[in-house]
Amino acid sequence: MSFTVNQTSAARVVRADHLTDESAQRLIKEFGVHPLDVERLSRVPERSHVETYRDQVGLHLVLPWPGRGRVVGVDVHLVLGPKLIIVVGDTPARSVANALRGHEHDNGFSSSTAIATDVIQTLIRDVVQALPQARLIEVNRVLQQAGQALVSFVDTCTSSNVRFESSDQQALALTIHRCKRAAHSGEAQPTPTSNEIRPQKYAIGYIAASVAVLLMTLIVRT
Repeated sequence: MSFTVNQTSAARVVRADHLTDESAQRLIKEFGVHPLDVERLSRVPERSHVETYRDQVGLHLVLPWPGRGRVVGVDVHLVLGPKLIIVVGDTPARSVANALRGHEHDNGFSSSTAIATDVIQTLIRDVVQALPQARLIEVNRVLQQAGQALVSFVDTCTSSNVRFESSDQQALALTIHRCKRAAHSGEAQPTPTSNEIRPQKYAIGYIAASVAVLLMTLIVRT
């Protein structure tokens, strides 16, 4: 069982593969998580959904993963607070661990919402890439439920004291969209990287510049 704690200047990050009695007691005593909330984190959810825990928001994801001749369910629990993020569960590809590893050497500047965004992006990316095209169509309902839970998660955080930056909201929106599109079309679409995400004003500026270059070319030729 893996239970790790990483303290940055912006957030405290707690990760566990699954909860044992010992790790559950640590969440209660060291991190002030209510016993009833810890109990929720130990359950296997039937479907993806969102819950609120006082000043924190919980996202419970049920994600499809290829098994031996069939698709199995992988459950990941994420609890997000202003300066705290708790993640319980992971995929066989170690999606959560890999996402969090990228923040171990960022000098502690990443906020809890930025870290949560990276975890969610990595989870969805790995799921979409791991499933064959035919399987993606087969588990469309499960992916749709996960997408709806993500939308509700962002909305709930926005209405509370845990708010995503606009860039993180845009990244999550693109992740949800591509996940749903992959489920409908059966074509695995990669999750966008941070380099692919640009504010709308930059896209408009690029188009305007391209049109200007085209016009100048036509004028010179005439």
